[in-house]
Amino acid sequence: MGRIMNQRSNKNRTSEEKEEDYRRMGLDLVSGLNTELRNVKKTATIDLEGLVSSVSNLRDGLGQLRCLASEKLKGDKEYRAFVSSMSSFLRYGEKSLEELREDEKRIIWRELERLC
Repeated sequence: MGRIMNQRSNKNRTSEEKEEDYRRMGLDLVSGLNTELRNVKKTATIDLEGLVSSVSNLRDGLGQLRCLASEKLKGDKEYRAFVSSMSSFLRYGEKSLEELREDEKRIIWRELERLC
């Protein structure tokens, strides 16, 4: 910013010199954008990997809960209310997980299209 202020205050510069200064400033800005775009791309990749990992963990957790509710506790009358509420929760969770899977597929597809 100091360079810009110093250049503006110098009224003795020719228009060619001013144009060259502006060109240099523009090139500096553009070269900085490349670095910023690389940082954004890295962040997006990390977020995509996090999403894939989270969906996988949720899928595994729902599978374990399904196993517990449907196989291990289903026949036990003492846990009937728990199994009923967990079955309702599982239906909701599976629906939400399916929506996440669709989002994941859409995001991965966009990423693949962008890379090709």
